[in-house]
Amino acid sequence: PAMEFLSASGIGTDEVSYDAESNTLTVEPEWSGKKIELTVGKQEALVNGEAVSLLAAPADTVGDVIVPLRFLAETLGLTVSYMPIVDPLGYSVGGRVVVSGEV
Repeated sequence: PAMEFLSASGIGTDEVSYDAESNTLTVEPEWSGKKIELTVGKQEALVNGEAVSLLAAPADTVGDVIVPLRFLAETLGLTVSYMPIVDPLGYSVGGRVVVSGEV
């Protein structure tokens, strides 16, 4: 889910909002200088108002918004690496390894 990744990345809840009416997740960390808008079911995001194509559309799965992790991370200047020895999910945020939402 998006909030697990964002929280592990140091992005506070005050820098993330979700509009249930439009199904849009907005991420705007002060340190990034970027405003990212992702809409459930839409294969296009807005980054500082500019349209950007996504490989996969964000999805809502029983109240959790699932987003394209690599797109979100790279847009924020973070690195995502595949770590085959970590099960089920692992990624690196600022040198810290995050596994299944645990830091």
